[in-house]
Amino acid sequence: MISSKSESSDDIPVIVWNSRSNLCSPESSVSLFPNWDTNDIRLLHHYSRLTSGSLFLINRHGADRIVAFEIPRLAFEHDFIRHCVLGIASLHLNHLAPNVPEHQSLTIAHRVKALSGLRVAISQLSKESHRAILAGSLLLLILSSNLSTAETGGDLWIGNWLGLWAGLREIIRVLSWTFVEQSGLEPIFARDNNPRSALTNLPSALSDLLLSMEPDNEDTSNIISTLNCLSRLYQYLLLNGLTEELTTRVIAWPANTDVAEFAVLAKRKQPQALVIAAYYLVFTKLIDEIWWMADISGREIEMIAKALPIKYQPLMIIPLQAVHFQSKWDIASLLLSQLPGSSPYEYDLNCAAKPVCGRARELLPVEEVW
Repeated sequence: MISSKSESSDDIPVIVWNSRSNLCSPESSVSLFPNWDTNDIRLLHHYSRLTSGSLFLINRHGADRIVAFEIPRLAFEHDFIRHCVLGIASLHLNHLAPNVPEHQSLTIAHRVKALSGLRVAISQLSKESHRAILAGSLLLLILSSNLSTAETGGDLWIGNWLGLWAGLREIIRVLSWTFVEQSGLEPIFARDNNPRSALTNLPSALSDLLLSMEPDNEDTSNIISTLNCLSRLYQYLLLNGLTEELTTRVIAWPANTDVAEFAVLAKRKQPQALVIAAYYLVFTKLIDEIWWMADISGREIEMIAKALPIKYQPLMIIPLQAVHFQSKWDIASLLLSQLPGSSPYEYDLNCAAKPVCGRARELLPVEEVW
């Protein structure tokens, strides 16, 4: 039979399998699913029991039912969805128990197969595979949240991840948003109905970034468009604070930008794009409830700082300072204090100013450290 227990040190749920039970043992379950091995059954159980309820924290229109039941159903019909589900389960296990090498190797193996299978499905696009392709494109974003340096070819993680968002947006464009709504999967897709706004509520560093660009530069238009979308995160945080809706907006932010062009700029390591990506990554530190986004921002912000020419380093002071903040209240206060007309930490969110130190001190020019 299947049971669970918690280790006293970290309170990590551990799946315990009892092979003496003929009904519930993974060995007997494999006979019901001839293409699934013992590890597959264990991972599916973990996904159903723990992982599915922790992916998005979206409590609207039956999203939890879709993630818990509809996605696994698609996994029995499409191999690439199966690899997405099993890979995400092993990724979750790696998050809960990071010192087990098997978890990481399973994640990588399922990710490779999921991506390969999705590419084949897209090349053979059919009416029967539309829902699976749509779901798989979203699941791959989660499954790729811990891409290793080897898997990104030594590039920055953010450029590759934004590239996957660009792929999802293109699939939605081909299928149409109407299809998304009719597919039954719409609740798990966050959509900003008004992604364009006036360029307001931006910190002075990002305003200076825009002013430093040549008006006729071919990248300027995309940078302006992306800053418009980023300003909406600032505006929402300013008006509404730390809410579940903010979590959804932060996760889905790339989908509401011209992400295909922006991903190209980020992969090219275009300085303005990297600075904007760093400020977006600060927002991801506000959604620590989303385990698959945890521990990414700090590492990536430091990598961005190392990749930037020295003249752009002063613009990285706030992201680098945020790396060392643990409290989301401190991070929110830091973000809001940089808006025009704000004084440092005037938003009373238990925030105390902290100096730039440690790894951040090494990454900034000496004259810019405070």
